[in-house]
Amino acid sequence: MFVWFQCDQWGWDQYAGSSFFVNFQVGASPEPWSGPTERLQRFLTDLELEELRRLQNEVIRRLRLPPREYIEAFKAATVKSSDPGLMLDGLLLQFRPIEQPYRQQQDVSLRYFDPADVQHWASFLLGVLPRIVGDLRGQASEA
Repeated sequence: MFVWFQCDQWGWDQYAGSSFFVNFQVGASPEPWSGPTERLQRFLTDLELEELRRLQNEVIRRLRLPPREYIEAFKAATVKSSDPGLMLDGLLLQFRPIEQPYRQQQDVSLRYFDPADVQHWASFLLGVLPRIVGDLRGQASEA
């Protein structure tokens, strides 16, 4: 088993912050990159998924919408794209709370804006990782 963190490919945004993924390689070989990868949410219970959503919404709640000039510059930069309205919706969606419960099949990144957010995620992960690792080890020994 191999657990790794993946930083958001888009880096840091001064208004939306950033995010990261927690990945598990669950193949038979312990060598990195030698088996299939699953994301954290695949191994979370419904209660843990709800806690993940609650923490995610705490981060989102503290974000501030970009100023009008930023949004206008974004619109100008995307005007030639195939669907600039969809791109703007995607930008603004980052600032809306998650209303629907997460599901194990969703691709969920852990959002953060400041070091306190990362500390909250670390506490969450310390609470769930021992169970997940135990479950995965049990599955591996049964195979």
